[in-house]
Amino acid sequence: MFLVDWSYSSGMNKTRFARSTRFGLASIAVAALLPLALAACSSSSSSSSATTSSSSSSKTTSTTAAPATLALSCDLAPASEVSAALGLTVSGPVSQVVATETMCRFTSASGNVLVQFNSDMTAANYAAAKTAAAPLNPTDVSGFGDQAFSTTAAGISNTLQILKGDKGLLITGPVSLTNVEALANEILPKL
Repeated sequence: MFLVDWSYSSGMNKTRFARSTRFGLASIAVAALLPLALAACSSSSSSSSATTSSSSSSKTTSTTAAPATLALSCDLAPASEVSAALGLTVSGPVSQVVATETMCRFTSASGNVLVQFNSDMTAANYAAAKTAAAPLNPTDVSGFGDQAFSTTAAGISNTLQILKGDKGLLITGPVSLTNVEALANEILPKL
């Protein structure tokens, strides 16, 4: 399942941000427990490590706990491609890796864009995410991977979640669903 990092909601009311994700209340619970889980993982030097590195184009924070499958990289969604597909100028990404999930946050004048990868997504996890999105009325979308659904938080953002084999892709941003789908079409062939 995908995790939500509340630090990406800068400038937004946290309640509005929760509505802009597909998880609603489930996201709040995960976000509240994530710092505790990360603290527990980082207290054992034999099973995990934390690394922060910076470059001129992006920042990366990694936390690994010996995942079965390696996380996908934000290199699959360069800022130039995200900007072109979404029709807005973005900077970043700032990347956060937790086990098999990679969250790539881009900033723009219109708000944050999140491209999130999961390198070990199951059909059960996808179904659970769709169930958790029920308050946002998920709509099945065809033509993307094995399964896909979208949600809309009116006036805030559109989200598309895709299951392709054992990979998951989530894209959310303050743009139309058509623009989110255009970005998905650019990224999916790389998975």
